[in-house]
Amino acid sequence: MSEGHSSIYEACSCVIHVESPGSSSIEDDATASPSQSCSGLILNPRKGLILTSGGLFSHSLSTSDLQGRPPIGTSNPSTTGEAIRVILPSSHDPSRIRTLPGRLVGLWQCESLRKSLEKLFSGDGWSFQADPTLGGENSGNKWEVPDDGGAGDTHQRIGVSKESCRSRSSSDDIEWLSSFALIEAEGLDMNEAVSLSILPSSSLFPGMPVCLSGTPFGSLCPPVFAGSYAAGIVSNVAGDALVFTDVRCLPGTEGAPVFYQGGQDDGRPHVVGIVVAPMCWKTNQWVGLSVVCSLQEILRSMFLQLPTLERHLPQYLDETREGQPGLPGRCHNFLDSIKLVKVGPSWGSGVVVHSEKKLLLTCRHVVVDAVNNNHTVFVSIDREANTWQRARVVFSTSHKSVIDLAIIQIWDGGHHSNPLVEIPVSSDTRTGESLFAVGFPLFGPATTLRASVTSGHVSKVIRHKGLPVMLQTSCAIHPGSSGGALVSKTTGHLVGIIANNCRDDTHNVTIPHLNFGIPSSVFLRPLKRYIQSGDVAHLNALNIFDKDVESLWKLQYSTNDKPGKVTSKL
Repeated sequence: MSEGHSSIYEACSCVIHVESPGSSSIEDDATASPSQSCSGLILNPRKGLILTSGGLFSHSLSTSDLQGRPPIGTSNPSTTGEAIRVILPSSHDPSRIRTLPGRLVGLWQCESLRKSLEKLFSGDGWSFQADPTLGGENSGNKWEVPDDGGAGDTHQRIGVSKESCRSRSSSDDIEWLSSFALIEAEGLDMNEAVSLSILPSSSLFPGMPVCLSGTPFGSLCPPVFAGSYAAGIVSNVAGDALVFTDVRCLPGTEGAPVFYQGGQDDGRPHVVGIVVAPMCWKTNQWVGLSVVCSLQEILRSMFLQLPTLERHLPQYLDETREGQPGLPGRCHNFLDSIKLVKVGPSWGSGVVVHSEKKLLLTCRHVVVDAVNNNHTVFVSIDREANTWQRARVVFSTSHKSVIDLAIIQIWDGGHHSNPLVEIPVSSDTRTGESLFAVGFPLFGPATTLRASVTSGHVSKVIRHKGLPVMLQTSCAIHPGSSGGALVSKTTGHLVGIIANNCRDDTHNVTIPHLNFGIPSSVFLRPLKRYIQSGDVAHLNALNIFDKDVESLWKLQYSTNDKPGKVTSKL
């Protein structure tokens, strides 16, 4: 990305700091008072209008304030008893920070986002906060960074919990997660304003490159954090409002704008949405994904509930981009090759490797109940229509085999209008190659979400006797991804099957960005021979009982021949 594009993104973002009565100023000890801060998107620089998270006001207002029509559309600091400050780089010298007074002119709820959040996140162990189980001085409201380059025992402590806008997963907090605020900054008046273009949710799909410009830790230290850039992809889209991304989002980036990174053909940054929940946790484990709300839906709900504000932002209705602005097709095409595989209450993922014979590759542990207990295997053919077909296990590696693979075949006599689409398979991959990881993590059969995508790289190709036996990747992988695809970003070809992620049992932590896959070179030749001949005996080559390879997969190598403390399991 060029420096010019980076500065354009940075010019669209700022920090909003809210202080309750009696709280200390920004320059004082930030942890001593009930103040909150997060990022914001400058919507109309000439009128000083900034969009941010409504959760900034959750400490002084109740959810009942979100229920009116309009909720508190003419609120100001004297109404809520709060002082609002807008913090952003100086227009004359970006290295200098300026602070402007602000007032709250609108607070509303995006109904379509609230419904999606309730459907996906109510219960089931979800939360959107720093992990409360970590303990020590980093738990709750403290983060630390080493002083003097990490030397010695001195640390700089930063109070995040009172300085960043965060929510928990209770029903009340889902209300705040789906709320937004419009702030008016006095004296903003940026003559060199950046003209924005909105990319509607209908144009978004998994794998689409995006980036954000936000301020981690809010008003903690704007000279260090303001306008920080991070990039990733759209992981999934739920309904018209909710977007998942694997972009690195930290506390304080709530309200930060997310942009389509595929180019600026008309000279304007294309806004996808703003960050709603920067750090998602499930059963106290960080999942490495963040929640974004479509800007189109935010503005649509604002104009509906606060129609008097529409005259301040007329261009955002007329200039909304429709269609897909030159988006790459590879990811969009291979998504249909990844299917959800269900056996009893459990589910995983599968990859179509032969469309005519209806063959899918998955992991043995995904279909183990079908093998051992004669349970029926179901494959989701069309997620939106919730169409399923039965399948049978053609082959499964032995439970003693190092390789965790199975081949299933759809045999249901029903016909579907959407034929299976197979993905090309390549045995050529190398360390450093850019990847997509595609599967059905976290949400499972109860939803109609299509396959999710995360991005990363081949961190290492692990070899034994010169042959690849494992792939280590940096993609975010979660339960439900087993049997999913590792796809080359360059070619769009399948280069591996997702097998497991990694868990540190000593600290009870799952590491989503450390995981392992089965290289396609392991299964490509036996699979081709089986497809050509129909002889299942060719697949027996996938049963590998080598103790050295087993030790690699179990992460048990050590200099003193004792097993390591990290176990890999998905």
